[in-house]
Amino acid sequence: MVRRSPAIAVVIPAGPLDDIDDTIDSVLTFIDSPRKIVIINDTDGQDFGEIAARSSDIEIIEIIEIIEPINNHATRGGRLMENIAAAYLHLLSTFEFDVLLRMDADALIVGPGLAEVAAARFAEDQRIGLLGANRIDAGGNPRDWSWASRTLSRSCGVRGLRHPQTRRLLRRLRTDAISHGYEMGEAPQGGGYIHSPALVRAMSDRGLLSPSGLAQCQLGEDQIFGLLAYACDFAIGEFSGPHGPLAVRWRGLNAPPQALIDQGALVVHSVRFFGDLGEKEIRGWFSDHRKDFNSRPADTSSRL
Repeated sequence: MVRRSPAIAVVIPAGPLDDIDDTIDSVLTFIDSPRKIVIINDTDGQDFGEIAARSSDIEIIEIIEIIEPINNHATRGGRLMENIAAAYLHLLSTFEFDVLLRMDADALIVGPGLAEVAAARFAEDQRIGLLGANRIDAGGNPRDWSWASRTLSRSCGVRGLRHPQTRRLLRRLRTDAISHGYEMGEAPQGGGYIHSPALVRAMSDRGLLSPSGLAQCQLGEDQIFGLLAYACDFAIGEFSGPHGPLAVRWRGLNAPPQALIDQGALVVHSVRFFGDLGEKEIRGWFSDHRKDFNSRPADTSSRL
């Protein structure tokens, strides 16, 4: 008897400076079928045809043209969130997944088994709808939500009147989220976090994945999804820390590549730098790690 592996969807926004080919190689190496990989093309015309041809599991989605200017830093998170939400809606209608990983193009999958451990965590506690580095970062240090808390308060206050539709929506979401245990600003660290299918469906049922005015929101996209999770009566589960599967932080890696592997990391972010190492060197190290993994005998333990 062959046990069915959890189905995993992976959503990756890709910009013009991202080495998306190397990132996709990490996904194809360590994420087994059933899988679906959706790349959001935010490159202003770059052709991803060769990347899509690498696997029938890869789909390319073009960005949604939103009224807010593309270079408006203040609302970039809201714009990104609505493009990611469009990818989620596409997945809901085309692929039955057990786990949905949202990762940046400067993140890498560095080990096997992510779908299995995430699906097990969701099954263990069905109120958890998001997994990520929430209260502690990859190094085990407390995370600071103060910027997101202040920004949400301002957006719900007088300063939010410049975007009245967004303000009304955020005020309603904030009220619902707080009633379900949300702490202001609470969110998984961007770069890599995981949704349960139940949360994605709940957001869709409430119309929160359709264009709703959140493109003008000044929160980061990860902070918006944290708010939406609690508004839908889900919670965020810890999935990081020094020995957690998600070794993600805002800028750079939190440890040398070999140390991250030794600690059991399955996803790392960001590969832009660590100490004196640059992105090219870090990607090269993990590429060699993948070659070593591929040279090992196949694991047949999942076949009974």
